[in-house]
Amino acid sequence: MKRLISIVLTAMLVFGAAGITAFADGGLLEIESTGKYGDMAKSYQEGYAPVQTGDSVKVVLPLTAATADAPASITVALDLGDASTAPFVFNNYTKTIANTNGVYPVEFELALRTDRCSGSYPIVFNTSYANAAGETILQPFTVYATVDGKSPAATPTAEAPRPQPKLIVSKYSTDPAVVEAGESFPVHATLENTSEKYDVRNITVTYAGDGKSLLSADNTNTIYIDKIKRGETEDISFKLQARLDSVPGIQTVTLTIAYEDSKATAYTVTEPLLLQVSQPVNLEFDEPDIPDSANAGDTLPISFNVFNKGRSKLYNVMVKIDAPGLLPEGSAFVGNMEPGTSGTAELYVFVGTLAMSQSDDGSMKTDNSSEKYGYTQGKITISYEDEFGNPYTKEIDVGMDIQPPVISASTEETQEKPADTVSQWWISVVIGAALIAAVTAAMAVRKKRRIKALGDGDGLD
Repeated sequence: MKRLISIVLTAMLVFGAAGITAFADGGLLEIESTGKYGDMAKSYQEGYAPVQTGDSVKVVLPLTAATADAPASITVALDLGDASTAPFVFNNYTKTIANTNGVYPVEFELALRTDRCSGSYPIVFNTSYANAAGETILQPFTVYATVDGKSPAATPTAEAPRPQPKLIVSKYSTDPAVVEAGESFPVHATLENTSEKYDVRNITVTYAGDGKSLLSADNTNTIYIDKIKRGETEDISFKLQARLDSVPGIQTVTLTIAYEDSKATAYTVTEPLLLQVSQPVNLEFDEPDIPDSANAGDTLPISFNVFNKGRSKLYNVMVKIDAPGLLPEGSAFVGNMEPGTSGTAELYVFVGTLAMSQSDDGSMKTDNSSEKYGYTQGKITISYEDEFGNPYTKEIDVGMDIQPPVISASTEETQEKPADTVSQWWISVVIGAALIAAVTAAMAVRKKRRIKALGDGDGLD
């Protein structure tokens, strides 16, 4: 259906039956042809045409994402064609349009020259946005607007106007690729004269951020280039400063390029550059309160606070402990943390022997060659991610002395009764069996809790 609409609109333009058509050269966007937006009297499917009121014309171009990877916003810059023949008053027409319920309602009101000629004129909507991979996509749409004015036949015969030599930004980059707030950084861009016949000269490039997140780090924000020959390129570089309170995500720097052809005809184009800005992560924590020693068979609750002292959100904050003889019921999931917030990590650790440790799947394993009691050392690891999915970890060294289990008085009396012919090795057997039974019971309880949690639809320990 969408392809049919495109064919019909193109045919209407060719035969002069209507004043508008639109097309796109690939990308994630397409025209939303069924709805009416702003003061549209008709949808694109019904034959929408821009509306002229006096000396201005209003153009509406509703766009929508052709795939599920819809960008949060797009930047739109107008190309009004040849300034000597177009009926429009040239200006810097650039807007950033947010995704509103799946639609980007692009709308411009263009002032018309008083000495204009009547006719149908193209308006190119140069859209730019970032896809899911962070790449910049440039996608043009063209709309034809019919305006009134003096008859072109009344214009004295003159030489046919030259086509505009197109000057574009063919590529750009930053160093580093993801800019950190509070830092200055260079931007490298390549200007390309795409014309095969005409040179361009007297080129002035003005660069500007939004004034809130990105600022010029040089004494000027203008670059001058004497000439770029047809089909050739020119590399430029300039320095920007990302403010410390910059919002993390995609930020826009706009290049305004003014230039002339060999007949001194002036042109102006705008090129948006999309830059990625991140905030440095800053996670801090209280020192965990862990006793200097504990008896085998004890269960220790270990809890401490973590703090997000950065300006960006932290994701999937997780805490786990790993040390011989210390067997946790599971990891502590703190979750996502907004800037300036805190969370509590709570771990419950069963104290076994130095020969006991926990596998990656949570099961217990023993090493009979190891000592049972004594000093154990390990780490508490805090893992988390930033808004770009980059992983981070912080480690806390932990250690404690594992003492033999406390045997009750009744058990000690029982142990004193056997004859001297029976060696004391059986005491270790009893103690070891008791510890293994305790660990097995603790793990059974943990498994039962997980099954219950999964049954309740929670899925967390």
